[in-house]
Amino acid sequence: MKLKNILFQLFVCFLVVGTSMIIYPGVRYPDNPVFLCMIIGMLSLALSLTDSVLKFLTIKQKFLTRLIVAAALVTVSLYLGKFVANDLTFLSTTVKSIDLHFFVIKSFTIPNETSVVVAGIVVATLYSIFYKLQTNGK
Repeated sequence: MKLKNILFQLFVCFLVVGTSMIIYPGVRYPDNPVFLCMIIGMLSLALSLTDSVLKFLTIKQKFLTRLIVAAALVTVSLYLGKFVANDLTFLSTTVKSIDLHFFVIKSFTIPNETSVVVAGIVVATLYSIFYKLQTNGK
């Protein structure tokens, strides 16, 4: 790959991770800017490895496969980031109830351990959606 493509890919990954930090409050990132940049860089690197892992496993690059592999890589990266930065904490999150008159979801709490997986799924979903939009749905 050309350097321009690699830098664009990492920039997109940084944007996806930053957006997911705003969307999902279940992971509390470090206050120290050095550790924060290191964690974001580690998650961005994990996202950028998604295509290589899919090629290595000889799996077609579809939306669902990209979502699963990216979620697994980000979840593992978050667990490893816990060892690097002690300020990285996983919080339990309460989801409010939703009532649409024909469909009701009662409020529930996502525990600390599951919060990491949900954060990985959020990041992977944003990344997969961006990739699908970038390739014009092909």
